[in-house]
Amino acid sequence: MSVDFSDWSAVQTPVVTILVLAAIGVVAGVVCRLALRRLYPLGYGQIGEPRMSVLAGFTVFMASLAICMSFDFPLEGHSSYFDGALAESYGFESVDCGNGSCRTAIPDGTEYCIAERKDGKSMTIRVHGDAKAKRVEVYGMDGKPIRPVRTTAPTR
Repeated sequence: MSVDFSDWSAVQTPVVTILVLAAIGVVAGVVCRLALRRLYPLGYGQIGEPRMSVLAGFTVFMASLAICMSFDFPLEGHSSYFDGALAESYGFESVDCGNGSCRTAIPDGTEYCIAERKDGKSMTIRVHGDAKAKRVEVYGMDGKPIRPVRTTAPTR
């Protein structure tokens, strides 16, 4: 049996996360501008106040983005990488296909991966991906297909 990855691969860009972080940056810029007006009631300067507000907003945006990236923040609580989505679809604890688990595209062809089961045991699996059809099939080393726990990959 194969798993349909068409919904997973359609959500490749973290647009929602970027928009939320940009909104946080805008709020930080507005707060900075209000704080500067309160600290300097006679005026901080025609050019200095907007520059500081933009700088504060951009700094908060970049810091928020860096924090999210360092924690590998996935969208909507699901794995944004192929190995994680494959593990979730087939009921494994984790899957490592030797690419650093950072691939965001469906493989085209056959490759061998190490899957860790929920009981802690590892097994080698054969993953056959069809990037055009956006489907993935997983087989054990004995050639028998492994049944997925879900028919569609988790959306990110």
